Amino acid sequence: MSAKYPIHIHRREDATGGAPKFLATTALVKLAAAPADTQAQLHELAAAYTRTLGEAHAHLEIAQRETRERARAYWRVAQTLHAFEATLDAAGFYLAQQTETFARDLGMHPGALRKIFTFHKKISDPNQIDPSVRWSHYSERRTRERK
Repeated sequence: MSAKYPIHIHRREDATGGAPKFLATTALVKLAAAPADTQAQLHELAAAYTRTLGEAHAHLEIAQRETRERARAYWRVAQTLHAFEATLDAAGFYLAQQTETFARDLGMHPGALRKIFTFHKKISDPNQIDPSVRWSHYSERRTRERK
């Protein structure tokens, strides 16, 4: 198995007030080995990150709008973010400060995102989520189980 390299995602605000742009960077040793290929790969990963955030934001909007679908929407947020991590893994990278980076760009507190990740880990199928049960039940259950 080859070494995996850290990838950092930097948020660049658009001067015209549009959507932020993202830039992916990695270790110099990776860039030195194949600069053109690595630059192209980083550009593709930054674009994939932008798409991932768009999809995650769409799920978060559902969670805000539809209380009965909140738990399922949060599960899908985690699924979306984990799919991006799998893309990075296949490309030989890992996201440095993963939870903090995702939380920053989703406008969430890292602790809230950790609860979502833990919830996703416990529930393997979103069809197992009962829409009559509020999200607070799932997140409170997690807190009680940790104690």
